[in-house]
Amino acid sequence: MKDHTDTPQKEKESFEHFSDEDEIKNHGIKKDKNSATSPPSQPLLKHVKLPYYLSEAFEDLYQEDGLVVFGRGLGLLHLLAAFCRFYIDKDGHYSLVYDEIMSQKKTKIENQILRKKLVETKPLVFVIGLRDYERETVISTLEKWGTPTESLPREVTNESGQGKDRAILYERGGIFLITSRILIVDLLTHVASPVDIDGILVAHAENISDQSMEAFILRIYRTQKRWGCEDGNTPYPESAIVQSFRYGFVKAFTDAPDVLMMGFAKVDKILKALYLKRLYLYPRFHSSIVEELETLPPTVEELRQPLTQKVRQIQSAIVAAVQVSR
Repeated sequence: MKDHTDTPQKEKESFEHFSDEDEIKNHGIKKDKNSATSPPSQPLLKHVKLPYYLSEAFEDLYQEDGLVVFGRGLGLLHLLAAFCRFYIDKDGHYSLVYDEIMSQKKTKIENQILRKKLVETKPLVFVIGLRDYERETVISTLEKWGTPTESLPREVTNESGQGKDRAILYERGGIFLITSRILIVDLLTHVASPVDIDGILVAHAENISDQSMEAFILRIYRTQKRWGCEDGNTPYPESAIVQSFRYGFVKAFTDAPDVLMMGFAKVDKILKALYLKRLYLYPRFHSSIVEELETLPPTVEELRQPLTQKVRQIQSAIVAAVQVSR
């Protein structure tokens, strides 16, 4: 679990009430209602209740892939857990894609193929970059939200069996909390096919570089996923949600903005390694975050421990020694 020793008390209390190229979105400006990337009027999360600023970040990031940057201690793992729940729910991601595609004119054969994909199977989503205790935190958070046992993410580590065993798990679909080392081996040995992967969620994106293992994974996934899709222009316009279904999605998370400021143009390099264009900023002074945290102001209590007689004598001796040395 994340270290919250330096997290303000009001941030902890707020969670108790809740179980275009290289463009930077300015969340302080009201969104244009006619914008193609504006979140829908109906909430996307039906089984999870998050603080308002996390719900806003969820809708923004779901509508268009990008890198979301939060201040420390603002519940980034809750946002990641919400994505895991949304992609595995029957009325989640696949349900939205199915409704949008079915509203377009398609042949009977195309409808049958899409129905088999979107109704009869589960999405295959990998979560990489999490530490051991963070994987446990995500699973425990989903359990508190009442996620069915069969829908909980599966941890894939060195003790998860051979490649053939993992291939069977991947064919069934679901959310997999996997280490980067195992995933790159499975991609290179064709245990996991990039064409079958619906998307990848990347935690601790501040550690991504051109030479990192995660960047290599995304390079293989992005290139082979697009090559495996049908070529040619579609006779109908596609929304961002449908495009994410066809070509896959990559969503990155970080709560270490100080690390992003180190080095020359590090944010640009990270976005390039992630194959992303959008950067979503949620600093601690973000209007929705300030509003959320101010609903429960912290109660400050000062505790003072009186010194014992011997400690007071030691203190007096130290003070006398300092004065003599002057």
